[in-house]
Amino acid sequence: MTTIRSCLALILTSNLRERLLARAYKEIDNLLKNGVEQEDFDKVIEYMNKNYTQNLKENGYWLSAINNRYLLGKDMHTTYKTALDSVTPEKINEFMKEIFTQGNKVEVIMDGIAAE
Repeated sequence: MTTIRSCLALILTSNLRERLLARAYKEIDNLLKNGVEQEDFDKVIEYMNKNYTQNLKENGYWLSAINNRYLLGKDMHTTYKTALDSVTPEKINEFMKEIFTQGNKVEVIMDGIAAE
C-alpha cells in the first residue's frame, strides 16, 4: 500500500510541477508582452515603503545595515529610499526584456523528502 501511495504522490507531484512551470512561463511571457500593470506596481511600491518604515524601528534591520556597511562595504540604508523612488514600471519592463531575452535559463526544482 505504501508503494502505491508513493507512486501516486510521484505522479501527482510530477503533474503539478509541469503545471506550475507552464504557469510561470506563461506569466513571464505575459509580462514581457504587456509589461507590469500600474496597479500591481503601485501595490508593490506601497508595500516596500511600508516595510521599510517598519524596519527602521527594528534592531535586526539596523544590525543588518551595520553588517552590510562594515563587513561587506555596502551601504544599503542611505540610498534605499532614493533607489526605491526612482523605480518605474518602464524601468522594470526594460530590465525584464534585457534579462529574459538573453536566452539564459535555469530551472531549480526542489522536491521534499517525506517524513518517516
